[in-house]
Amino acid sequence: MDSDRSSCKPKKLIISNTHLQAFISSATHAEVVEFIENLNHSIIGDFPLDHPLLGIYILRILKRVKEIAHSHPPVDNGASRSGNPAFREFYDHLDDQGIGRTGMACLMYQKGNE
Repeated sequence: MDSDRSSCKPKKLIISNTHLQAFISSATHAEVVEFIENLNHSIIGDFPLDHPLLGIYILRILKRVKEIAHSHPPVDNGASRSGNPAFREFYDHLDDQGIGRTGMACLMYQKGNE
């Protein structure tokens, strides 16, 4: 994965089966799956308490993401195809808290500098 890539705000691009199939066959999908598989393989054989601080930090981040998600419930905007405004507000809030794209970039940077 290339840690020199710039980040951008997420936007809804998968709105049909054709889009989904294109994503599944994309390099981005492969990178996401590789990242998750690497996380999985990195802990095989470790006991849960081998890395207690890292686990605590990840759980804190996930708890905060959940709180932020609950503070931005989906808005019923009918048949609008422009996306749900709560989705954009959720990601803006994550960015404001330093959890969004910046947090992922930090994870990717750390992976590349092990």
